[in-house]
Amino acid sequence: MLKKALIFLCFVILTITIPLTVYFTDASLVKAENKVIYDLPYPGILPDHPLYFLKALRDRLHVFFNRDYQKKAEIYLLYSDKRTAASVLLLENGKEKLALDTLAKGEKYFFKIPFLIEQSKRQGQSFPNELVEKIKTANLKHAEIIDDFLKKVSQGQSPYLLEIKKINEEIRKKLASF
Repeated sequence: MLKKALIFLCFVILTITIPLTVYFTDASLVKAENKVIYDLPYPGILPDHPLYFLKALRDRLHVFFNRDYQKKAEIYLLYSDKRTAASVLLLENGKEKLALDTLAKGEKYFFKIPFLIEQSKRQGQSFPNELVEKIKTANLKHAEIIDDFLKKVSQGQSPYLLEIKKINEEIRKKLASF
């Protein structure tokens, strides 16, 4: 009798949870349609931290000592994503100017990636399509964040932000050829 009750309970749980899971999954996809689905990494310490210069130095050394174009592109993508995520946090903390400077530095890192892809292909190295697609998606996510910034920053900062947006659009144009 206990075995039958356990089987019945499992059956009821499965018949209720599976449809609910599908329902809530579909609902979250509908909400995400207007946004680019790309997770930015945790930025670590922010540029307003007193020891941030050590992180920046480490990043420069990591790029300097890496010679592989594909690996260097991955590093630039990571650093660009981290700076973009840091800029979002800084803006939330009310540090608008520092947030914009950090966002600009992130886009400048990103600006180097198309050149690395070109160099890699010129030298006959294969550049994985998955990585190129990830880079394109990251570029779209950065554009989405820049658009969000346009709604949140003061009008005095808008020209600076529009310059950052131009860099992002130029990157997108270069990436379209890959």
